[in-house]
Order: sequence, then C-alpha cells, then structure tokens
Amino acid sequence: MSTLAVLLDVRSRLSSPKSWLKGAAIGLRLPSGSVRYGAANADCWCLGAAISLAVTAVASSAAYGGPVWTELRSDVERELLTELDRLRGEGPALVRFAVIHQWNDASQTTHGDVLALIDSVVARLQVAA
Repeated sequence: MSTLAVLLDVRSRLSSPKSWLKGAAIGLRLPSGSVRYGAANADCWCLGAAISLAVTAVASSAAYGGPVWTELRSDVERELLTELDRLRGEGPALVRFAVIHQWNDASQTTHGDVLALIDSVVARLQVAA
C-alpha cells in the first residue's frame, strides 16, 4: 500500500472536470449538467472523497476507517498539503487548511489546481522511488 498508488488512483478519478466537485463530497452529474449531491451512483467527487475511495481501492484488505486505512489516508493528505505549501510559497497549508476538503472547496481552487497538485506530488514520489 503506497501513497503513490493512491495518488495515481485519485488522479484517474478526477481527470475530467466533470468528475471533480466543489462543496460536496460526492455527486451524480445529470444530463443538464447539474449535480445530484450524495447520490449512491456517484460519478464525481471532491478531492477528499476521491482520496477516501482510492485508499479503499488500494488498501482493499484494510477496514474502512480502521488504523491502516486511516494512516494511509492521512499520509496522502499530508503529502498534498506539504506540496501545496511548497508550490504556493506561503505559510503552512497544514495550518490554513485543516483538511484537504477545505483547500478543494476554497473559492480560488480550480480543477487545474487540483490536478497540478496531484501531479507535482506524484512526480516527486516517482523520483524518490
């Protein structure tokens, strides 16, 4: 189970602007373009929900919300927030954004920002591997 594998899964889930959400964890895009939030057959997610789904897929033997699952999810989120600090050159994102959901939902965050952040962490982790 690795942070890199989770991030690659997250990147795949959020690759299209239509698969990314702001302001809600999960939703289903309707033909009209609007979103039914909380839909069981979701096809779009916020970054935090995509991380949770990817951790579940990668750590399939770990119980959802259990210690192994929670540790891997925390590691992924920590990597993203640390990279956000580096990219933005500002004070600690770990202070400004307690969880990645807050950054995802911030008014200035775009789909491109989310993918760029993921790509930056993936590139760094691939070099380190």
